[in-house]
Amino acid sequence: MVLGQLGLALAELGSPKADPAWAATLKEMRESFKLMLGAGARAVVGDGGGPIHPALLVQEVRARLPREAAIVLDGGDIAGFAMTTMDAYGPGSCTWVGGFGHLGVGIPYGIAAKLAQPERPVVVITGDGSFGLGAMEFDTAVRHGVPIVCVIGNDTAWGQVRHGQEAAFGPDRTPGTGLGWRSYEKVVAACINVPTDPSAVFRGMTAMCPITSLPADGRPPRAPARPGTPCACRDG
Repeated sequence: MVLGQLGLALAELGSPKADPAWAATLKEMRESFKLMLGAGARAVVGDGGGPIHPALLVQEVRARLPREAAIVLDGGDIAGFAMTTMDAYGPGSCTWVGGFGHLGVGIPYGIAAKLAQPERPVVVITGDGSFGLGAMEFDTAVRHGVPIVCVIGNDTAWGQVRHGQEAAFGPDRTPGTGLGWRSYEKVVAACINVPTDPSAVFRGMTAMCPITSLPADGRPPRAPARPGTPCACRDG
């Protein structure tokens, strides 16, 4: 009954469309914000080869993916930067966990996306904390032969929580936010028994499952894992 009433109400509205000038203004504001954020991130990173800023990481990843790729976002800090800088070109183009803030669902969502649309390359972008909550689902992907790629923004912390505590209490009062450095790509390697030496990975990019960390200059590799490879995890 209620659904029927809603249907009638929506039908009466017709097909409303946003004012083109308003839509253009929003697009211009968003593009300006992306440029500003990217410039700021590059200024933070500089040319010294330090850790890559998450705003740069997500934009570099998006630039190397085909338009039809399905991107799944998981985490707090990294997902926030991704949602504000990455474009969604169609249904399923960019999936986020949403306002409920549940973490650890990136790999399962990625598996589901690939099973639903096997012709699309699927990439999961996740934080290190959120990856830790669902990391063993990579074993599920391997066992069922579901080819997905995972990029981990590894800041060794619950970054979004840590930044909030730093702002509220100072840099010396961030209890419970540190995770320490973990080579998460090796967790995936343990599931599939492949070498984790980066040079070996790049030499055999079409091998069963290429796994590597970001290179020393802090920028993503120019040749990302091919969509046809069964499984890949990049930890940076």
